[in-house]
Amino acid sequence: GAFAPSDPNVAWVGDLAGRVYRSADGGDTWGQVTPLPSVDGVGEVDAIAVHPTTPGTVLVGVYAQGAFVPPIELLFRTIDSGVSWTHIGADIQDAAGHRVGVRAIEFDRMNPDRLFAGTDVGVWVSTNGGTSWAVFNEGLPNARVADLTYEPRRQLLRAGLWGRGVYERHVGAATAKDVRLHVRTSTLDDGWNQ
Repeated sequence: GAFAPSDPNVAWVGDLAGRVYRSADGGDTWGQVTPLPSVDGVGEVDAIAVHPTTPGTVLVGVYAQGAFVPPIELLFRTIDSGVSWTHIGADIQDAAGHRVGVRAIEFDRMNPDRLFAGTDVGVWVSTNGGTSWAVFNEGLPNARVADLTYEPRRQLLRAGLWGRGVYERHVGAATAKDVRLHVRTSTLDDGWNQ
């Protein structure tokens, strides 16, 4: 689930069948929003991100394993609080050209046109509000991304990788060589301390 940064009374959650619910009163009551196109029962809602200043703009990522023919839609955006949805994840594909599910989404609160998405094939970045996406894996291990967090003041993206720990990298002008293991519960620990 996710709360709207600009209105803490607005909250969003998703379920295992691909349905999305919204509360406008801090979670006291919930209502299902318009269903996401083509995903009912196919995958689970794993990622929700609310725009930092416009609470009616929300991205929802659905996770499903496998290749689907025809390809299913797995990443959506609403600009009207869930009344209608637009598929925006066509660019997020594996090496074979199959769309992959989205496990995490993060807005850059200082630049909301920049977003990050975590998938089974790494991290993706959008610089136009989610309309198009590009691979953002430089310096990261080849592993599934389970979660993301972004610290805008220092421009640090942290990616929790399945079985590999948490890595961080600077998103600004620094190169991908700055990627470091952040959580030290792994033999990959290099001893770096901030």
